[in-house]
Amino acid sequence: MSAVRVRFAPSPTGTLHLGSALAAVANFLFARRAGGSVVLRIDDTDAARSRRALESVIRQDAEWLGLRFDEGPTDGGPYGPYRQSERQPLYREHAQRLLAAGQAYREDGTDAVHFRMPQRDVTVPDAARGDVRVPAGAVSDFVLLRSDGTATYSLATAVDDALMEVSHVIRGEDHLTNTARQLVLLDALELRAPRYAHTALLVGEDGTKLSKRHDAPSIAELRGAGYPSEALFNYLAQLACPAVGDEPALLGALAARFELSHLSRGPSRFDLGRLDWLSQEHLKRLNALELARRVGAVLELRGVAVHPAQLTALGPGLKGCHTLVEASEEAEAVVRAPRTTPRLEAGELDAVRLFAELRAGWPEPFLDLDDATQLIGDLKRRGAAASLTARQVQHGVRLALTGRDRGLQLPYVVAAVERDDALGRAAATVAAAA
Repeated sequence: MSAVRVRFAPSPTGTLHLGSALAAVANFLFARRAGGSVVLRIDDTDAARSRRALESVIRQDAEWLGLRFDEGPTDGGPYGPYRQSERQPLYREHAQRLLAAGQAYREDGTDAVHFRMPQRDVTVPDAARGDVRVPAGAVSDFVLLRSDGTATYSLATAVDDALMEVSHVIRGEDHLTNTARQLVLLDALELRAPRYAHTALLVGEDGTKLSKRHDAPSIAELRGAGYPSEALFNYLAQLACPAVGDEPALLGALAARFELSHLSRGPSRFDLGRLDWLSQEHLKRLNALELARRVGAVLELRGVAVHPAQLTALGPGLKGCHTLVEASEEAEAVVRAPRTTPRLEAGELDAVRLFAELRAGWPEPFLDLDDATQLIGDLKRRGAAASLTARQVQHGVRLALTGRDRGLQLPYVVAAVERDDALGRAAATVAAAA
Protein backbone atom coordinates (compact mmCIF):
# COMPACT_ATOMS: atom_id res chain seq x y z
CA MET A 1 0.00 0.00 0.00
CA SER A 2 2.88 2.37 -0.67
CA ALA A 3 1.11 3.68 -3.78
CA VAL A 4 -1.59 6.30 -3.31
CA ARG A 5 -5.03 4.98 -4.19
CA VAL A 6 -8.16 7.02 -3.51
CA ARG A 7 -11.76 6.34 -4.36
CA PHE A 8 -14.86 8.28 -5.33
CA ALA A 9 -17.85 6.24 -4.19
CA PRO A 10 -21.11 8.02 -5.08
CA SER A 11 -24.56 6.59 -4.39
CA PRO A 12 -26.65 6.48 -7.59
CA THR A 13 -29.73 7.80 -5.83
CA GLY A 14 -29.55 11.34 -7.22
CA THR A 15 -27.37 13.70 -9.20
CA LEU A 16 -23.88 14.79 -8.18
CA HIS A 17 -24.20 17.47 -5.49
CA LEU A 18 -21.69 20.02 -4.30
CA GLY A 19 -20.62 18.26 -1.10
CA SER A 20 -19.77 15.02 -2.90
CA ALA A 21 -18.06 16.97 -5.69
CA LEU A 22 -15.91 18.83 -3.16
CA ALA A 23 -14.70 15.56 -1.63
CA ALA A 24 -14.13 14.10 -5.10
CA VAL A 25 -12.00 17.10 -6.12
CA ALA A 26 -9.93 16.79 -2.93
CA ASN A 27 -9.30 13.09 -3.56
CA PHE A 28 -8.45 13.71 -7.20
CA LEU A 29 -5.94 16.50 -6.45
CA PHE A 30 -4.24 14.44 -3.75
CA ALA A 31 -3.89 11.42 -6.06
CA ARG A 32 -2.65 13.46 -8.99
CA ARG A 33 -0.01 15.20 -6.89
CA ALA A 34 1.24 11.82 -5.66
CA GLY A 35 1.01 10.14 -9.07
CA GLY A 36 -1.59 7.78 -7.65
CA SER A 37 -4.82 6.20 -8.86
CA VAL A 38 -8.44 7.28 -8.61
CA VAL A 39 -11.01 4.51 -8.31
CA LEU A 40 -14.69 4.98 -9.15
CA ARG A 41 -16.77 2.68 -6.95
CA ILE A 42 -20.54 2.72 -7.00
CA ASP A 43 -22.12 2.63 -3.53
CA ASP A 44 -25.46 1.09 -4.49
CA THR A 45 -26.20 -0.75 -1.26
CA ASP A 46 -29.52 1.12 -1.06
CA ALA A 47 -31.20 -1.09 -3.65
CA ALA A 48 -34.59 0.56 -3.32
CA ARG A 49 -33.31 4.02 -4.27
CA SER A 50 -30.34 3.22 -6.51
CA ARG A 51 -30.76 3.66 -10.26
CA ARG A 52 -28.30 2.42 -12.89
CA ALA A 53 -29.16 5.36 -15.14
CA LEU A 54 -27.99 7.77 -12.43
CA GLU A 55 -24.54 6.17 -12.50
CA SER A 56 -24.06 7.55 -16.00
CA VAL A 57 -25.40 10.96 -15.00
CA ILE A 58 -23.02 11.19 -12.02
CA ARG A 59 -20.08 10.05 -14.11
CA GLN A 60 -20.83 12.55 -16.87
CA ASP A 61 -21.03 15.37 -14.34
CA ALA A 62 -17.79 14.23 -12.69
CA GLU A 63 -15.95 13.99 -15.99
CA TRP A 64 -17.26 17.37 -17.11
CA LEU A 65 -15.89 18.78 -13.86
CA GLY A 66 -12.46 17.42 -14.80
CA LEU A 67 -12.27 14.17 -12.84
CA ARG A 68 -10.72 11.15 -14.53
CA PHE A 69 -10.85 7.59 -13.23
CA ASP A 70 -8.22 4.87 -13.49
CA GLU A 71 -10.53 2.04 -12.43
CA GLY A 72 -14.27 1.60 -12.26
CA PRO A 73 -17.34 -0.24 -13.52
CA THR A 74 -16.70 0.72 -17.16
CA ASP A 75 -12.92 1.17 -16.88
CA GLY A 76 -12.13 -2.24 -15.44
CA GLY A 77 -9.26 -2.89 -13.08
CA PRO A 78 -7.77 -5.62 -10.88
CA TYR A 79 -10.08 -5.02 -7.88
CA GLY A 80 -13.51 -5.38 -9.47
CA PRO A 81 -16.37 -5.64 -9.53
CA TYR A 82 -16.75 -1.94 -8.77
CA ARG A 83 -20.45 -1.91 -7.90
CA GLN A 84 -21.20 -2.86 -4.31
CA SER A 85 -24.39 -4.61 -5.40
CA GLU A 86 -22.14 -7.10 -7.24
CA ARG A 87 -19.89 -7.73 -4.20
CA GLN A 88 -22.49 -9.01 -1.73
CA PRO A 89 -20.96 -12.52 -1.26
CA LEU A 90 -17.75 -10.85 -0.03
CA TYR A 91 -19.64 -8.88 2.59
CA ARG A 92 -21.57 -11.92 3.83
CA GLU A 93 -18.30 -13.85 4.15
CA HIS A 94 -16.82 -11.15 6.37
CA ALA A 95 -19.98 -10.89 8.45
CA GLN A 96 -19.81 -14.65 9.06
CA ARG A 97 -16.23 -14.27 10.31
CA LEU A 98 -17.39 -11.70 12.84
CA LEU A 99 -20.29 -13.90 13.94
CA ALA A 100 -17.94 -16.85 14.43
CA ALA A 101 -15.62 -14.70 16.55
CA GLY A 102 -18.47 -13.40 18.72
CA GLN A 103 -17.92 -9.85 17.48
CA ALA A 104 -21.32 -9.75 15.78
CA TYR A 105 -24.72 -11.17 16.62
CA ARG A 106 -28.10 -11.78 15.04
CA GLU A 107 -30.92 -9.59 16.25
CA ASP A 108 -33.65 -11.59 17.97
CA GLY A 109 -36.54 -12.39 15.68
CA THR A 110 -34.78 -11.28 12.48
CA ASP A 111 -31.88 -12.35 10.31
CA ALA A 112 -30.17 -8.99 10.64
CA VAL A 113 -26.55 -9.09 11.78
CA HIS A 114 -25.25 -6.42 14.17
CA PHE A 115 -21.66 -5.53 15.00
CA ARG A 116 -20.85 -5.55 18.71
CA MET A 117 -19.27 -2.13 19.25
CA PRO A 118 -16.66 -2.20 22.05
CA GLN A 119 -17.34 0.28 24.82
CA ARG A 120 -14.13 2.28 24.59
CA ASP A 121 -12.95 5.52 23.09
CA VAL A 122 -11.96 5.36 19.43
CA THR A 123 -9.10 7.49 18.19
CA VAL A 124 -9.33 8.52 14.55
CA PRO A 125 -5.89 9.47 13.17
CA ASP A 126 -6.89 12.33 10.87
CA ALA A 127 -4.31 13.51 8.34
CA ALA A 128 -5.78 17.01 8.44
CA ARG A 129 -6.76 17.44 12.11
CA GLY A 130 -4.48 15.15 14.05
CA ASP A 131 -5.96 12.55 16.38
CA VAL A 132 -9.71 12.94 16.87
CA ARG A 133 -11.25 11.13 19.85
CA VAL A 134 -14.71 9.64 19.50
CA PRO A 135 -15.81 8.88 23.09
CA ALA A 136 -17.17 5.54 24.21
CA GLY A 137 -20.92 5.39 23.78
CA ALA A 138 -20.97 7.87 20.91
CA VAL A 139 -21.19 4.93 18.51
CA SER A 140 -23.55 2.12 19.39
CA ASP A 141 -23.90 -1.37 17.88
CA PHE A 142 -24.74 -1.10 14.18
CA VAL A 143 -26.20 -3.28 11.44
CA LEU A 144 -23.83 -5.15 9.13
CA LEU A 145 -26.34 -7.26 7.19
CA ARG A 146 -30.01 -6.46 6.76
CA SER A 147 -32.65 -9.12 7.23
CA ASP A 148 -32.53 -9.86 3.49
CA GLY A 149 -28.79 -10.60 3.71
CA THR A 150 -27.58 -7.46 1.94
CA ALA A 151 -24.75 -5.43 3.42
CA THR A 152 -25.14 -1.94 4.84
CA TYR A 153 -22.92 1.02 3.97
CA SER A 154 -20.74 0.53 7.05
CA LEU A 155 -19.74 -3.04 6.26
CA ALA A 156 -19.51 -2.71 2.47
CA THR A 157 -17.40 0.46 2.57
CA ALA A 158 -14.95 -0.83 5.18
CA VAL A 159 -14.43 -4.16 3.42
CA ASP A 160 -14.06 -2.57 -0.01
CA ASP A 161 -11.60 0.08 1.14
CA ALA A 162 -9.40 -2.71 2.53
CA LEU A 163 -9.75 -5.23 -0.31
CA MET A 164 -9.31 -2.58 -3.00
CA GLU A 165 -6.18 -1.36 -1.16
CA VAL A 166 -7.45 2.20 -0.88
CA SER A 167 -4.63 4.11 0.79
CA HIS A 168 -6.47 7.33 1.70
CA VAL A 169 -10.11 8.26 2.27
CA ILE A 170 -10.84 12.00 2.08
CA ARG A 171 -14.41 12.92 2.93
CA GLY A 172 -16.54 15.36 4.89
CA GLU A 173 -16.31 15.73 8.64
CA ASP A 174 -19.90 14.49 8.93
CA HIS A 175 -18.37 11.04 8.30
CA LEU A 176 -16.27 11.08 11.48
CA THR A 177 -18.67 8.71 13.24
CA ASN A 178 -18.64 6.42 10.20
CA THR A 179 -14.85 6.49 10.29
CA ALA A 180 -14.86 5.41 13.95
CA ARG A 181 -17.19 2.50 13.09
CA GLN A 182 -15.09 1.43 10.14
CA LEU A 183 -11.78 1.60 12.03
CA VAL A 184 -13.10 -0.68 14.75
CA LEU A 185 -14.68 -2.99 12.19
CA LEU A 186 -11.48 -3.28 10.15
CA ASP A 187 -9.51 -3.98 13.32
CA ALA A 188 -11.92 -6.77 14.21
CA LEU A 189 -11.54 -8.23 10.71
CA GLU A 190 -7.74 -7.84 10.89
CA LEU A 191 -7.80 -5.76 7.72
CA ARG A 192 -5.61 -2.75 7.11
CA ALA A 193 -7.37 0.59 7.38
CA PRO A 194 -6.74 3.47 4.97
CA ARG A 195 -5.48 6.84 6.17
CA TYR A 196 -8.42 9.18 6.78
CA ALA A 197 -8.72 12.93 6.31
CA HIS A 198 -11.88 14.95 6.81
CA THR A 199 -12.80 18.15 5.04
CA ALA A 200 -14.93 20.86 6.62
CA LEU A 201 -18.63 20.83 5.92
CA LEU A 202 -19.90 22.85 3.00
CA VAL A 203 -22.44 25.32 4.37
CA GLY A 204 -24.87 27.82 2.92
CA GLU A 205 -25.08 31.52 3.63
CA ASP A 206 -26.99 30.81 6.85
CA GLY A 207 -24.12 28.68 8.14
CA THR A 208 -25.99 25.37 8.06
CA LYS A 209 -24.98 22.32 6.04
CA LEU A 210 -25.58 22.81 2.35
CA SER A 211 -28.15 20.34 1.09
CA LYS A 212 -31.00 19.92 -1.33
CA ARG A 213 -33.26 21.37 1.36
CA HIS A 214 -31.32 24.63 0.92
CA ASP A 215 -32.03 24.49 -2.82
CA ALA A 216 -28.31 23.94 -3.22
CA PRO A 217 -27.43 23.72 -6.90
CA SER A 218 -26.22 20.41 -8.27
CA ILE A 219 -23.19 20.15 -10.55
CA ALA A 220 -25.57 19.67 -13.48
CA GLU A 221 -27.44 22.86 -12.59
CA LEU A 222 -24.24 24.89 -12.31
CA ARG A 223 -23.10 23.46 -15.63
CA GLY A 224 -26.44 24.43 -17.16
CA ALA A 225 -26.07 27.93 -15.73
CA GLY A 226 -22.95 28.33 -17.84
CA TYR A 227 -20.13 28.11 -15.31
CA PRO A 228 -17.00 26.74 -17.01
CA SER A 229 -15.79 23.47 -15.53
CA GLU A 230 -12.34 24.91 -14.76
CA ALA A 231 -13.87 27.63 -12.58
CA LEU A 232 -16.08 25.26 -10.58
CA PHE A 233 -13.20 22.79 -10.09
CA ASN A 234 -10.97 25.69 -9.00
CA TYR A 235 -13.60 26.93 -6.54
CA LEU A 236 -14.20 23.51 -4.98
CA ALA A 237 -10.43 23.06 -4.61
CA GLN A 238 -10.21 26.38 -2.77
CA LEU A 239 -13.06 25.41 -0.45
CA ALA A 240 -11.46 22.04 0.33
CA CYS A 241 -7.91 23.30 0.77
CA PRO A 242 -7.33 27.06 1.12
CA ALA A 243 -3.59 26.43 0.67
CA VAL A 244 -4.12 26.12 -3.10
CA GLY A 245 -4.50 29.92 -3.15
CA ASP A 246 -7.36 32.27 -3.89
CA GLU A 247 -6.36 33.22 -7.43
CA PRO A 248 -7.58 31.48 -10.59
CA ALA A 249 -5.57 28.32 -11.27
CA LEU A 250 -5.80 25.16 -13.34
CA LEU A 251 -5.39 21.51 -12.36
CA GLY A 252 -1.60 21.31 -12.43
CA ALA A 253 -1.06 24.32 -10.16
CA LEU A 254 -3.87 23.27 -7.82
CA ALA A 255 -2.46 19.75 -7.43
CA ALA A 256 1.04 21.09 -6.77
CA ARG A 257 -0.23 23.19 -3.83
CA PHE A 258 -2.67 20.66 -2.38
CA GLU A 259 -1.81 19.36 1.10
CA LEU A 260 -3.88 17.05 3.31
CA SER A 261 -2.54 18.85 6.36
CA HIS A 262 -4.03 22.09 5.05
CA LEU A 263 -7.57 20.90 4.44
CA SER A 264 -10.15 23.43 5.56
CA ARG A 265 -11.12 22.95 9.21
CA GLY A 266 -13.74 25.64 9.60
CA PRO A 267 -17.06 25.60 7.75
CA SER A 268 -16.60 26.11 4.00
CA ARG A 269 -19.17 28.68 2.96
CA PHE A 270 -20.51 28.37 -0.57
CA ASP A 271 -20.45 31.88 -2.03
CA LEU A 272 -22.04 32.22 -5.46
CA GLY A 273 -20.52 35.67 -5.88
CA ARG A 274 -17.05 34.20 -5.45
CA LEU A 275 -17.84 31.53 -8.04
CA ASP A 276 -19.08 34.26 -10.42
CA TRP A 277 -15.76 36.06 -10.09
CA LEU A 278 -13.70 32.93 -10.67
CA SER A 279 -15.89 32.05 -13.64
CA GLN A 280 -15.29 35.45 -15.23
CA GLU A 281 -11.55 35.16 -14.62
CA HIS A 282 -11.38 31.72 -16.22
CA LEU A 283 -13.38 32.90 -19.24
CA LYS A 284 -10.94 35.80 -19.64
CA ARG A 285 -8.06 33.34 -19.74
CA LEU A 286 -9.55 31.23 -22.52
CA ASN A 287 -8.25 32.06 -25.96
CA ALA A 288 -10.88 33.72 -28.13
CA LEU A 289 -11.37 30.68 -30.37
CA GLU A 290 -11.99 28.33 -27.43
CA LEU A 291 -14.42 30.78 -25.86
CA ALA A 292 -16.19 31.11 -29.21
CA ARG A 293 -16.42 27.31 -29.49
CA ARG A 294 -18.01 26.98 -26.07
CA VAL A 295 -20.43 29.84 -26.69
CA GLY A 296 -21.35 28.24 -30.03
CA ALA A 297 -22.17 24.98 -28.24
CA VAL A 298 -24.53 26.82 -25.88
CA LEU A 299 -26.17 28.65 -28.79
CA GLU A 300 -26.64 25.36 -30.60
CA LEU A 301 -28.46 23.95 -27.56
CA ARG A 302 -30.65 27.06 -27.62
CA GLY A 303 -31.46 26.47 -31.29
CA VAL A 304 -29.66 29.61 -32.49
CA ALA A 305 -27.97 29.32 -35.88
CA VAL A 306 -24.64 31.09 -35.96
CA HIS A 307 -21.89 31.39 -38.58
CA PRO A 308 -18.35 30.50 -37.45
CA ALA A 309 -17.15 33.92 -38.60
CA GLN A 310 -19.62 35.53 -36.20
CA LEU A 311 -18.26 33.58 -33.26
CA THR A 312 -14.69 34.42 -34.28
CA ALA A 313 -15.61 38.11 -34.36
CA LEU A 314 -17.45 38.01 -31.04
CA GLY A 315 -15.03 35.83 -29.06
CA PRO A 316 -12.68 38.57 -27.80
CA GLY A 317 -15.60 40.79 -26.82
CA LEU A 318 -17.23 38.09 -24.68
CA LYS A 319 -14.35 37.75 -22.23
CA GLY A 320 -15.93 40.11 -19.72
CA CYS A 321 -18.95 37.83 -19.21
CA HIS A 322 -19.38 35.89 -15.97
CA THR A 323 -20.80 32.69 -17.48
CA LEU A 324 -21.16 30.97 -20.82
CA VAL A 325 -24.91 31.53 -20.64
CA GLU A 326 -24.38 35.27 -20.21
CA ALA A 327 -21.89 35.20 -23.09
CA SER A 328 -24.33 33.28 -25.31
CA GLU A 329 -27.10 35.78 -24.54
CA GLU A 330 -24.79 38.63 -25.56
CA ALA A 331 -23.88 36.78 -28.74
CA GLU A 332 -27.50 35.96 -29.54
CA ALA A 333 -28.43 39.64 -29.24
CA VAL A 334 -25.98 40.31 -32.09
CA VAL A 335 -26.48 37.39 -34.45
CA ARG A 336 -30.29 37.57 -34.33
CA ALA A 337 -32.06 40.56 -35.83
CA PRO A 338 -34.09 42.62 -33.32
CA ARG A 339 -37.50 41.08 -32.73
CA THR A 340 -39.11 44.53 -32.85
CA THR A 341 -37.93 47.46 -34.93
CA PRO A 342 -36.47 50.12 -32.62
CA ARG A 343 -37.61 53.75 -32.70
CA LEU A 344 -34.80 56.27 -33.11
CA GLU A 345 -34.58 60.03 -32.86
CA ALA A 346 -33.75 62.07 -35.95
CA GLY A 347 -29.99 62.34 -35.37
CA GLU A 348 -29.71 58.62 -34.67
CA LEU A 349 -31.57 57.85 -37.90
CA ASP A 350 -29.11 60.02 -39.81
CA ALA A 351 -26.30 58.00 -38.25
CA VAL A 352 -27.93 54.74 -39.36
CA ARG A 353 -28.22 56.06 -42.92
CA LEU A 354 -24.53 56.97 -42.88
CA PHE A 355 -23.66 53.54 -41.49
CA ALA A 356 -25.59 51.80 -44.27
CA GLU A 357 -23.81 53.91 -46.88
CA LEU A 358 -20.39 53.06 -45.46
CA ARG A 359 -21.12 49.35 -44.88
CA ALA A 360 -22.37 48.99 -48.44
CA GLY A 361 -18.93 50.11 -49.59
CA TRP A 362 -17.26 47.13 -47.90
CA PRO A 363 -18.02 44.06 -50.07
CA GLU A 364 -16.83 41.44 -47.51
CA PRO A 365 -19.67 39.47 -45.85
CA PHE A 366 -17.91 39.78 -42.48
CA LEU A 367 -15.39 42.36 -41.34
CA ASP A 368 -12.48 41.61 -39.08
CA LEU A 369 -12.16 43.67 -35.92
CA ASP A 370 -9.65 46.11 -37.42
CA ASP A 371 -11.87 46.82 -40.42
CA ALA A 372 -14.93 47.20 -38.19
CA THR A 373 -13.02 49.65 -36.01
CA GLN A 374 -11.97 51.60 -39.10
CA LEU A 375 -15.54 51.73 -40.38
CA ILE A 376 -16.79 53.09 -37.07
CA GLY A 377 -13.99 55.68 -37.05
CA ASP A 378 -15.02 56.82 -40.54
CA LEU A 379 -18.64 56.90 -39.41
CA LYS A 380 -17.83 59.14 -36.43
CA ARG A 381 -15.90 61.56 -38.66
CA ARG A 382 -18.73 61.70 -41.19
CA GLY A 383 -21.20 62.12 -38.38
CA ALA A 384 -19.23 64.95 -36.78
CA ALA A 385 -19.14 66.74 -40.15
CA ALA A 386 -22.94 66.44 -40.21
CA SER A 387 -23.22 67.83 -36.65
CA LEU A 388 -24.00 64.43 -35.12
CA THR A 389 -22.65 63.61 -31.67
CA ALA A 390 -20.61 60.49 -30.97
CA ARG A 391 -23.46 59.25 -28.80
CA GLN A 392 -26.00 59.65 -31.59
CA VAL A 393 -23.76 57.71 -33.93
CA GLN A 394 -23.00 54.83 -31.58
CA HIS A 395 -26.44 54.60 -29.98
CA GLY A 396 -28.24 54.78 -33.31
CA VAL A 397 -26.17 52.05 -34.96
CA ARG A 398 -26.34 49.82 -31.87
CA LEU A 399 -30.14 50.12 -31.70
CA ALA A 400 -30.51 49.42 -35.41
CA LEU A 401 -28.32 46.32 -35.31
CA THR A 402 -29.31 44.81 -31.95
CA GLY A 403 -32.41 46.62 -30.70
CA ARG A 404 -30.64 47.12 -27.35
CA ASP A 405 -29.26 50.16 -25.55
CA ARG A 406 -26.27 48.28 -24.19
CA GLY A 407 -24.12 45.32 -25.04
CA LEU A 408 -20.78 44.41 -26.53
CA GLN A 409 -18.54 47.17 -27.79
CA LEU A 410 -19.72 48.33 -31.20
CA PRO A 411 -16.73 47.08 -33.25
CA TYR A 412 -17.54 43.48 -32.21
CA VAL A 413 -21.17 44.00 -33.21
CA VAL A 414 -20.35 45.49 -36.60
CA ALA A 415 -17.82 42.73 -37.29
CA ALA A 416 -20.25 39.93 -36.39
CA VAL A 417 -23.33 41.04 -38.37
CA GLU A 418 -23.16 39.86 -41.98
CA ARG A 419 -23.12 42.66 -44.55
CA ASP A 420 -26.54 42.09 -46.17
CA ASP A 421 -28.09 41.42 -42.78
CA ALA A 422 -26.62 44.67 -41.41
CA LEU A 423 -27.97 46.62 -44.39
CA GLY A 424 -31.37 44.98 -43.94
CA ARG A 425 -31.54 45.85 -40.25
CA ALA A 426 -30.55 49.44 -41.00
CA ALA A 427 -33.15 49.72 -43.77
CA ALA A 428 -35.90 48.30 -41.53
CA THR A 429 -35.06 50.84 -38.83
CA VAL A 430 -35.18 53.78 -41.27
CA ALA A 431 -38.39 52.51 -42.85
CA ALA A 432 -40.11 52.19 -39.48
CA ALA A 433 -39.52 55.88 -38.86
CA ALA A 434 -41.04 57.01 -42.17
